[in-house]
Amino acid sequence: MPTELCRIARRLTEWLRAARASARPALAAAALAQALLIGGAAAQHAFTFPIDGPQMQTPSPGTGVGNVTLDAATGTLITSGTFTGMIGVVGGVHIHGPALPFEHAPVKFVMDYTGTTSGTFSGIHQITPEDVQNLLSGLYYIVVHTFTYYGGELRGQIVTPAAATPYGSGINPANSLVTLAGTPKISSTMTLGVDNPTGSQSAPGQCLVFLATQPDPLFAATGTGIQLPGFGMSGPTGELLISVAPFPFMAISGHGWTGAGSPIPVTLNIPNILELVGVTLYLQGVLYADARFTLTNGLGLYMGL
Repeated sequence: MPTELCRIARRLTEWLRAARASARPALAAAALAQALLIGGAAAQHAFTFPIDGPQMQTPSPGTGVGNVTLDAATGTLITSGTFTGMIGVVGGVHIHGPALPFEHAPVKFVMDYTGTTSGTFSGIHQITPEDVQNLLSGLYYIVVHTFTYYGGELRGQIVTPAAATPYGSGINPANSLVTLAGTPKISSTMTLGVDNPTGSQSAPGQCLVFLATQPDPLFAATGTGIQLPGFGMSGPTGELLISVAPFPFMAISGHGWTGAGSPIPVTLNIPNILELVGVTLYLQGVLYADARFTLTNGLGLYMGL
């Protein structure tokens, strides 16, 4: 094994042992809030959402997709998107707010656009702290105005539904880190599950789930994470899927694994903090059984309202 992999494997083993000794089955919401904000401070808020006629309460068959990235620290808002199949010819694209879905509010920001009944839009704006809070609260929306529907033909609320998405290249077995209950929404509780579905380890066992703000850099670049001999569930090698540089910002533990097909429940309490909305956290579990550590698949949690 290359020297760098030896170093990572040794560091990961020491780190996991220390974390297993100190982790608790569930953290209080206040402690989790602090950990999430520390870990998520550098993360950007990203939103991908549909644009259509029903949201604007028009009969338009037009559709589109909007993309918004917010750097809350600098107040930089970057917007892009597409639209197609509209009844009228586009005459303007704006961000409006604050308003809930099906409610209406004035124009906040004007965007550039191209096209007629199909086209694109984009914009870069500096927004205020109040704008940041309103956007994270789901109160801003994009309207595509046309000369047929001056008030707007298409609309898209800037919010993406909370989602938990497994990831990995298949080296670690699927369903080794799963969602047992709940969704990643602020002010809610999720139950995660850690398992070795291959049966390559024998009960009893314990687990840790680590949270990071980035996936493993090698996985992000190539689709395959760092290979760690000795950490495999379905073979001799496991795949590191979260960033450990410098380290994940949080670990939560679970106990009482009884064998393949019986995931250990692990509780994640998500605080009511708007700054988490639109942030993706990257999770990976470690199962300790038969006196060895094995790695699970990754799980991306997109934080929603």
